[in-house]
Amino acid sequence: MDKSISESIEKLLGNKDLDEQSCLIEIQKVITENLLAKVKIDDSKLLKDIFKHNLEIIENNAQIDNQISSGYENLDGLISGFGLGELIVFGGRPAMGKTTLFLNLALRISINNPVLFFSFDLSESALTSRAISNLTSITSDKIRKNQLHKKDLLKLKQAEEKINHYQLYINESCSNSINDFRIHCEKMINEKGIKVVFLDYIQLMSVSKFGNRRELEISYISRELKRIAKELKVCLIASSQLSRAVEMRGGDRRPILSDLRESGAIEQDADKVIFIYRPEYYGFHQDEDGNSNKNRMQLLVEKNRTGALGIIDLECNLATSFISDYVDEKSPSNVIEGFKFTDDRLDELDDSPF
Repeated sequence: MDKSISESIEKLLGNKDLDEQSCLIEIQKVITENLLAKVKIDDSKLLKDIFKHNLEIIENNAQIDNQISSGYENLDGLISGFGLGELIVFGGRPAMGKTTLFLNLALRISINNPVLFFSFDLSESALTSRAISNLTSITSDKIRKNQLHKKDLLKLKQAEEKINHYQLYINESCSNSINDFRIHCEKMINEKGIKVVFLDYIQLMSVSKFGNRRELEISYISRELKRIAKELKVCLIASSQLSRAVEMRGGDRRPILSDLRESGAIEQDADKVIFIYRPEYYGFHQDEDGNSNKNRMQLLVEKNRTGALGIIDLECNLATSFISDYVDEKSPSNVIEGFKFTDDRLDELDDSPF
């Protein structure tokens, strides 16, 4: 206990003019005042002042300064981008493409904003290999086995020139402590101006003080992640595993909020909850309109405190770790492609190994 508090309490206890109830009231005041003095809290703002500021933004047709584009037009159209101070959770079963989607989001966002990517799952080398595949359209398998041809080498050289545009920092820390995570986030925000933090994934974090009570542990981690996002004014995008209940369910096996694994607190704390779903994985090869589900990824926006709910279709090539906006087969194609390799030298090269 703080020395000044204990001295004040001792003085009150020794005051014979105070009866027991009055003494307890005065002690409570001392403790409350001391706690308030230590709390760091921003000044409260008058509603009319906040309204005036927002009205100025609308009248000037200015972009809201706390919103960050996801890089996907259809997704931004539904959720209006990602907000600073928000905790956004992407949930999915294994093999749905959570890490691949995160990598694509991180690359697109990092063109305009400094991004920190925390991976407790894949190494920085594995993530970089996927990024190379994404930027060059060279399959991850060819990169991993080092079976590259002369055309591939030229693509790598061209991609190397483009990589400077990405403000993406990768951390493969072995420490899964929530406290260490916050400390490093603060450091990177102060030094690099980080705006968006990706965390892959929540269930790989731990807090020792809860022992084997995993649900309490995940609940605590979830609350801390929301607190970190709000206090550090960053957009914190975390992935979460889903329970096996998805696999046991009949029908199309689309995830629902109760599938978030090990804790309902994730659903409560998150500002947005988005599920990753690939119908093709479950054997659904066509949608209700007869369009092919091949390489289709769906984002199911099931919770959104700041906007609408809905489903967003994406085109997913897991072999090259590339995800783009989905275009209906009956509509003209306007899919955002990866880097275009139009160098005439590519046509002159054969596919022999270099």
